[in-house]
Parts: sequence; structure tokens; C-alpha cells
Amino acid sequence: MEFKAKIEMLSGLQSRSFTPEDGSAPQLIEYVEVVLNNGLERISAESYSGNQAKAFLARGLRVGDTVVAQLITWCKKRKTTDGRFFFANVTKIMSMEKEFDLYGGSNA
Repeated sequence: MEFKAKIEMLSGLQSRSFTPEDGSAPQLIEYVEVVLNNGLERISAESYSGNQAKAFLARGLRVGDTVVAQLITWCKKRKTTDGRFFFANVTKIMSMEKEFDLYGGSNA
């Protein structure tokens, strides 16, 4: 889905360990967390890959910028610590660029 919004929160580069469902060795994942707000919807998402996360930071994206993001959301089955299943939505950012400003002012 295409989503035009302001960046409300943008984390620095983060990492976490992830164990694939196939039981293979844990992997280290790098990402940035982003909260996007268009005045009607507020979405929390993270970058799709570590290289993408680094690119977002290198481009100088910051809180308050208006961006156009391509988001992908899917539902995953998760398990609680006591073994019960529940569903959780996961949203990843496939691309995110500052909105083009035809008049050269701020991208508000």
C-alpha cells in the first residue's frame, strides 16, 4: 500500500537476533523503526532490510519530513509464553522517499 504521511518517530539503526522458523541458525537483523502519521492513520513499521535501514538514515530522513512509503502488511501466527496462539500484524517498509516539493519550500 502507498502511504503518504509525516515521520513521527524514526529510530537509529537497531539490531536483534532472529531464529528462522525452519530451525536454522539464528541471524542478526538490522533495522530502523518508523512511526508514520497522516492525520487519520498512525502506522508503526520497520525497514524491510538492513541495507534499506542504512539507506534511510544516509538520505537524512528525519522526524517531521513528509514521505511517500510503500508498505507491506501481513498477519503472523504467534505463540504466548504459555503456548497459546494469537495473530499479530507485521508491517514493513519496502521504500520510503521524501515527498517531492514542486515549489521548493519545506515538504510540509
